[in-house]
Amino acid sequence: MSEQRLRDLGREAEELVDLPDLGSLHRRGRALRFRRQVAVVGAAAVVATAGVFLFQDRTTDAPQPAPRSERFTPYPGALMVDLEAGTYELTPSRDGTEPTVLLTVPDGWNSWEGPNRFDGHRDGDTNEEALARSTWVVGVTVLDVQGIATRRCQPSVYSLGIDMGYEQTVAAVRDMPGYQATVDRAGGDGLFGHPSTLIRLTPDAAQRECARTSELFGTDTNSGIGFRGDLDVYVVDVEGLTYVVVANELGSPPPSVRDELAGILSSVEFVQPD
Repeated sequence: MSEQRLRDLGREAEELVDLPDLGSLHRRGRALRFRRQVAVVGAAAVVATAGVFLFQDRTTDAPQPAPRSERFTPYPGALMVDLEAGTYELTPSRDGTEPTVLLTVPDGWNSWEGPNRFDGHRDGDTNEEALARSTWVVGVTVLDVQGIATRRCQPSVYSLGIDMGYEQTVAAVRDMPGYQATVDRAGGDGLFGHPSTLIRLTPDAAQRECARTSELFGTDTNSGIGFRGDLDVYVVDVEGLTYVVVANELGSPPPSVRDELAGILSSVEFVQPD
């Protein structure tokens, strides 16, 4: 076939056949791909939404933790009453954004600034009467300290309204007049889950005589508080806040009571508020 004939056939084909608009085809293809993508995303969203509803259904049906108030008993404060065995929540600070303290108490303990136990009980008598004739006393107390005694037999220690820092508190306890530091040991995240320093204090003769009428610490919730007997004072750094845990012992308590004291001390836990 001649070259001229081929060109003639080409022109005839162009006249008989409508060639597609390539730009339009490209635009339609892009639109189709977009619709498919939208459909896929929409389907995924439906699946995700269904998953959320299913998860919500499952979590709604699952057992929920008991409210905080049902898990722990608020500590009754400095009231001379018998404590039932259980876990109590103490509030050393009046600032509701600061940690509270959980501790677990066995049967036979009494409430005060912290739980304590003593002998001298008689049928029909009060705890105050028993304490007056007791021959031994043990206790655990957790304090937010704002002042520490600066002289022996100090009758009162006031809260200054400013929490004492960790190093400042350690130094003040070490130098507390009327006491000799027989143990001084710093620890890591040990007994209370936070860095702490243990200072064991033994009173001299004059301090033992005036212990009932003197104060050692001014706290955020109490203008002043005193202790009788030997003291294990733990200064605890709770994420930048300083607390003092005091375990005191007077006289010769039975070994079983000492074990109970150690158990309460080991149960002390600092918790952030809800």
